[in-house]
Parts: sequence; C-alpha cells; structure tokens
Amino acid sequence: MDDLDDTARAPIAPQAACAGPLVVDLDGSLIRTDTTVENLLALARHPFLLLRALFAWRHGRARLKRELAAAAEFDPAALPYNAELLTYLREQHARGRVLVLATGADRSTAKAVARHLGLFDLVLASNGQINLTGGAKLTAIRECIGDVPFTYVGNSRTDLGVWTGAAGAICVDVGKRVAPAVAKATTIERSFISTDRGACALLGALQPQRWVENLLVFVPLVAAWTIADLPGWGAAGVIFLAFCLTASGVYLAADLCHLAADRRHPGKSRRPFASGALPPQWGLAAAPVLLLLGMSVGAATGALSLLLIYAACSLAYSLWLKSQPLVGVLLLAALYELRILAAGEATGYPASVGLLTLSGLLFLALAIVKHHPRRPGEPGGWLRH
Repeated sequence: MDDLDDTARAPIAPQAACAGPLVVDLDGSLIRTDTTVENLLALARHPFLLLRALFAWRHGRARLKRELAAAAEFDPAALPYNAELLTYLREQHARGRVLVLATGADRSTAKAVARHLGLFDLVLASNGQINLTGGAKLTAIRECIGDVPFTYVGNSRTDLGVWTGAAGAICVDVGKRVAPAVAKATTIERSFISTDRGACALLGALQPQRWVENLLVFVPLVAAWTIADLPGWGAAGVIFLAFCLTASGVYLAADLCHLAADRRHPGKSRRPFASGALPPQWGLAAAPVLLLLGMSVGAATGALSLLLIYAACSLAYSLWLKSQPLVGVLLLAALYELRILAAGEATGYPASVGLLTLSGLLFLALAIVKHHPRRPGEPGGWLRH
C-alpha cells in the first residue's frame, strides 16, 4: 500500500474490474464522522497550533485541511467506520473489484486510512491546492480511470457532482431531500442507512442523567424551610434549567475535545460522538447554543455572573484540569458549591456560612471519591468519570 498516491494513473481497462471500479467517499460515508472537523477538534486544547492552522484558510479550504492534518495527531484505527459498508467493501475487494478512495480530506489523512484498511488500489484526495469535492472530484476520477463506468459511494448533496458522472450510486445515510436528486442523476444500486442517528443520539450526548447534580440549587430553600414560598421555588426552577442547559453545553464541548481518548475507552467509546452516532458538526452547533441559552436564562434570575464562572471553570476542568489530582478535586468541589451560591442569589435565600462550610466538606469528599482510580470492573457509582 506504500505506493498509494493521488496522482493520475493510466486508465483502468474495463476488464480489470468485475463490475467497474467502486469509488468510495471517506467523510460521512466510509467513516461516520468528518476528518477535517476531527482534526480541528484535536487542536482545541492547543490554541496556538489551531490559530496557525486556521490562518491558512486565507489560501483556501485545501490548504486549511493540509495544515490541520499536519498539526493534529491522527489515528486511523480509532475512527468510527461504517461497519456495514466496510463489510461490503471487503467482499468486493475479495472478488477482485477495483476500489478507489476519493475524498475531500487531505492526502495524508486519506493515505493513512487506506494503509490501515488495506482495501484500496488508488487514493484521490485534496493536496493542499485543490479541494477534491464535487466536480473537482469527478474530474480527478476521470483522469485516473478514464471512461470506465464506475459506481460511487457517497452521502451528501456535495456528492451529486460525482453521481452525475457515475454509472451507479451507493447511498450512505442520504437525506430524504437528496435521495430523489441522486435517483435522477444515476441508478441507485444500494443504500446503507444507520438506525442510531437523530434526536435520540443528541439527547444522549446532552447527558440528562447528570442533571441530577443540579438539584443542589434547591438546597437553600430546603435549608430555610420555605416550603410555601412558590416564587422562590419558581426562581430555583429557573436557575435549575439554566444550569442544565449550561452543563449540557459543557458536556458537548468536552466530548468533542476528547474524541480520540473516548474511542480508546471501553465504555466511553459508545458515546454518541465517539461511536459516530452523532456527527461532530452537530455538537459544534449545539454547544454554543446551549451555553447561550443557559446564560440567557441565568441572566433572568440575577445569577449570571456565578453561572459564567461555573461555565468557565467547568470547561477548564473538562479540558485541562481534570487530570491534575489536587487542582481537579478542589475545582470539582467548587463547581458543586457554585450551584448553591447561584441558587441563593436567584431565590433570595443566600446560603449561610454554616451551610456553605458543611456542603463544602461534603463536596470535597465526593470530589475525592470521583477522582479515586478504580480497578477494571469496579462499579462507578452515580459519579461518572
């Protein structure tokens, strides 16, 4: 596989393939993610490298992809491959069919995937100057295989530029609006549809089971024995919602930045982003929206400043400080305490020194338990790593 390249080759003779070459798209088709977005996220914890890569965007998307691929660590073995499609490709490869990987991803990324799988005869990819998508991809395919009829495996509207020149189409999770256009452009030979994508996957990524931690906002009201203060309970409900929205935004951001590590973890590899059930683009769009909604709701309660501190500290904990035992424990305990402080600000029942002291000791103990390393197979309890 070391000779794989994206340069033009001699046209493939029609008899060289049992059913014509099978040209396969990478992002969203062969893998259930986008490699450019993955490389971007991999640099999220390295601001200088990220800014330097983004600065290359002024030279075009192909150059941006080249810089991102060069700066980010990339492990093709950890990618969430489309298992059903991969099985089909292996069957076709065993029958002697010519397989071509044609992608808008950077050449280094595409060649790493091709070497890992050992299935592809040729690789066509962006080279730092040409962004190989749509019509540019069709031109590269024709330069490579000549006029031999081919079948193209794709997943999005962008691929229509290739399907118009293909003899057949294999659709992977193609949307209902795109499918008719594909059928009009060529013959649809087969479709691969994932069943675990959509609203359920997004809800799972929000981690609603962890919202139970935000019930701490009701502690000041319970401690003050104000059971009949309906406005106070209403204000507590609003700040509870604000914390849930903010926390979910932080969870999305953290999961996006920990994709590579999560995929190597036996349990976390099943999370929506790590498994490919949810495209990372959804998280990039949803995380800032949730954070802004949380801040807007928090502003209505008068506890915006504390909510901002909570969001900043949560992000710092998730992205950088979680691995620092002492700092991580103290910050985690402080995050629990911030909920009580914000609730007191929102409801008009500020926590007493005694309540803050007692709760602080309890939260410190819980934080230590959460950071205590567990043996494989030990139950994790309600506090998740």
